[in-house]
Order: sequence, then C-alpha cells, then structure tokens
Amino acid sequence: MSTTIKHKKSSVKGVKPGTAALALGELAVNTNEGIIFMKTEDSSSNEDIIDFQQLRVYNSSGTRIN
Repeated sequence: MSTTIKHKKSSVKGVKPGTAALALGELAVNTNEGIIFMKTEDSSSNEDIIDFQQLRVYNSSGTRIN
C-alpha cells in the first residue's frame, strides 16, 4: 500500500509560512515562486523557517530559462 504525502502549499507570490503554521521538519511549497520552506529548531529551542530558493528554471521542453 502506498502513502500520499501532502505538503502545505501556496500559489501566492511572496507568501512564506510562519513557525506556527508548520511542525518541526515539515515542508511547505510556494508553487508560484518554486520555493520550498522547512521549519527548524536550534539547540536553544529557537524556531525558524528556512527556504530553499530555486536554482534553475526549465520550461516544459527541458530548456533552462533563467
């Protein structure tokens, strides 16, 4: 049996999740900008949201466009 994993997402440019919106290690996706976000926590229990910015963008033909 397979399991479907659904990440939180937004398609609105500039939207970033807050720390209250995500569980530790949970991912969220902004589909408008192609950014993935993750909630982290340091050794002092300080929570933060880090993002993984897009590095390369390709069109549907596989051609790099940025």
